[in-house]
Amino acid sequence: MTGRSERTAGAVGRLVVELNAAPPYELLGVVERQLADALGAFSVRLWLVDYEEAVLSLLVLDGPGADAGVPVEGTPHGRAYRAQELIVVGGDDEIRAHVPVTMRAERLGLLEVGLPRMPDDADRTMLTAVGMSIGHVIVAARRYTDVFEVTRRRRELELPAELQWELLPVLAHTGPHFGVAGSLEPAYDIGGDNFDYAVDAAGLTVSISDAMGHGMRAAMLSTLVVGAQRNARRRGQSLRQQVRAVNTAVLDMFGGESFATGLYLHVDRDSGETTAVNAGHSLAYLLRDGRVGPLDIEPDVPMGLFADAEFVSHTLRLEPGDRLLLYSDGLTEAADADGEQFGARRLERHLADTADRPAPEVVRLLTKAVSGFTDSYLADDATAVCIDYCR
Repeated sequence: MTGRSERTAGAVGRLVVELNAAPPYELLGVVERQLADALGAFSVRLWLVDYEEAVLSLLVLDGPGADAGVPVEGTPHGRAYRAQELIVVGGDDEIRAHVPVTMRAERLGLLEVGLPRMPDDADRTMLTAVGMSIGHVIVAARRYTDVFEVTRRRRELELPAELQWELLPVLAHTGPHFGVAGSLEPAYDIGGDNFDYAVDAAGLTVSISDAMGHGMRAAMLSTLVVGAQRNARRRGQSLRQQVRAVNTAVLDMFGGESFATGLYLHVDRDSGETTAVNAGHSLAYLLRDGRVGPLDIEPDVPMGLFADAEFVSHTLRLEPGDRLLLYSDGLTEAADADGEQFGARRLERHLADTADRPAPEVVRLLTKAVSGFTDSYLADDATAVCIDYCR
């Protein structure tokens, strides 16, 4: 390790230690001091993406709140956020580095750093590491502060949406074997849709569910669905047993008066062998070698209707490079002012057109397309989960 690399590693290490010790409202002060010492930085600003991934909002810890924000589309800030690359703008007298703030693949925002000179490779390495460190701090801080979540909100969340956002896993994950990303719309009013996933040494378990109805009842039903599956999964139960556990929990709580649909998958890490259980849900699409087609998994009854309901395990095999898109019916059934639905054909075309994009961009652009198609009005939740199998 060279002397410059050692200094970079030491600076990042000190930053992590200080961030761990500092309260969340002092995060920017810690970062400013460290980057001033290491790079001569004269300003540091943190921008956090809103729930719809449309605007980057400035974190303001004292004084008036954030302004209108910076659009994700059409700005240097947004370009760095979308591409997940460090982008430097300006000339000799005004140099600013835009650094993605990311936890694994969950894109949280952007660090804007004013620098006295153009950053070299070592500087870029340090800035990238700082962005990742801040990302981990923000995700961990969700458990004990509202500072960052409040900044992300462009308007007030409805109570059902509050429950659903708290239930969600990390919105995106990448690793050597799998990539996963999910998105929900309308972000501030969701009630019944949800998704979940878990990665372990054996593979990936992922689910998407749609609770009957709207509002608080749907949100409470969705919470029970996700919680029951997580509990069964963490007990080491098979995929089919997990779905049966959800069925029992919903039936016991709601007495057959409410139900939920769901699609559950487990993908073996090494072989790509996939077990699937379809509890009355919309199907998925498979992108393989540039071709898009529906994933044909025979549906069983929804969960919560019958104590003796049978849920069948189906088997298929993914190949390296395959991409799956799971979705809720609110996405394809979203309609414009004339009543025309977004439909399966547009969904298929979107999946083909974004084949070279990473999973987080696929779902962001899809929900953006649906929102634009309906002029931002959705009568039902629209959820998408993108899964890449890499092996």
